[in-house]
Amino acid sequence: MPVNAMEVIRVSCRFKNSFSGDIVNVYHWRADGAGAPFTDSEIKTAIEGKLSEMYAYISPMMMAITDPYDIRYDIVEWSNNKETVVRTLGTDTWTLTTPPSGSGESLPQMDAGVINLRTLTPKTFGRKYLGPISEGHGASGSLTSIAVGLLADYAAALLSTITFGAPGTLSPGIMSYKEIAGINFKQITAAVVNAVIGSQRRRRINRGS
Repeated sequence: MPVNAMEVIRVSCRFKNSFSGDIVNVYHWRADGAGAPFTDSEIKTAIEGKLSEMYAYISPMMMAITDPYDIRYDIVEWSNNKETVVRTLGTDTWTLTTPPSGSGESLPQMDAGVINLRTLTPKTFGRKYLGPISEGHGASGSLTSIAVGLLADYAAALLSTITFGAPGTLSPGIMSYKEIAGINFKQITAAVVNAVIGSQRRRRINRGS
């Protein structure tokens, strides 16, 4: 069954960590009109390439004990005031071209770099928590200037549209209860790196950070 134009793909990326257990980063991309419909394989290959690009920037600050484990792909929509799964594309093994490589001591496992994600809808935003962080990239509750720069590169990669195929395009965004013209997907238009270290709290299953 193909992925059609305007469908939203939720991507749940799970890391395994021997100290803090599973860490999940969740992303949403929308299949735009050009080139649709797409096969599941096309979508997965395109997204995994983007993830490798993004995480390559921050690999030096993420502890090497944080191992990419798997990725779950779901087509989702907003229904009955919540995000619901329409169809599952499956769960794949996750392999990053540049995996986490931070060495030395780790900051507390809950410490994370924070990126605030802006949309054009007032008071509608997302947030990414990325970690655990190696001790050399943070001190006194703040990230080093090098770490801030790495997160800025990651954010720029996330903001850029995924282009693939003939061509296909996937736009990054978030799901929101604020429906405009029947659409609950809000495209991310800007990303702001927080120099202050955040707290990576555990969330409900499949929600992630």
